[in-house]
Amino acid sequence: MSRSIRRGLFAFFVITVSLLASSWFFFPVASVAVSGTRFLKPKEVARMSGVLPGNPWLWASAARAGALSNNPWVAEARIVKIFPGRIEVKITERTPLAGYKRSDGSLVVLASDGVELPGAALPALMLEGFDALALPEALKVAGLAQQLGAVRLRFTPQGFLMRVGDTRVWSDSYTSLLKYGGSVKMLAMNRAGARVNVYPWGVSVQ
Repeated sequence: MSRSIRRGLFAFFVITVSLLASSWFFFPVASVAVSGTRFLKPKEVARMSGVLPGNPWLWASAARAGALSNNPWVAEARIVKIFPGRIEVKITERTPLAGYKRSDGSLVVLASDGVELPGAALPALMLEGFDALALPEALKVAGLAQQLGAVRLRFTPQGFLMRVGDTRVWSDSYTSLLKYGGSVKMLAMNRAGARVNVYPWGVSVQ
């Protein structure tokens, strides 16, 4: 390696170190604002993001916030830098969809994408026989059942049974329930104690 190349590399190293040092001392984070939290605490989010007052403002980024992106409650995280020294951490939290009892008896709370949410209060909707369907399909059914106000949803290989108020509702598939969901909700409100069966061709009431 020639002397001129070594000098050039050394100069580059010195400039890089100087820039990093200046970013620490001359561009520190002055304030941090956190938004989008309902379950997580703003101070906890700021800590997980690594964005704290006094840290280098130029270094703040969502890519560096590994603890934040790995938190199961965080569906999406954005870090916005506002010159000079201001940081906004904007997160979208997952919301509980339904509770489920594992085979070992432990209770877990699932978000709509299937992620388990530790520490969440049990939602109104409880799932049973959850392994009877593939996870994506089961979560779609659970989301629709939640919209209908169901408090219990049991999966079977032949379909699924839910309880909406005092009304029991059976459907052969998500597609059928989605198609006749409006009728199911109306019947559940006006025919308490009835058994509503939902098929591809329509709805029957017993």
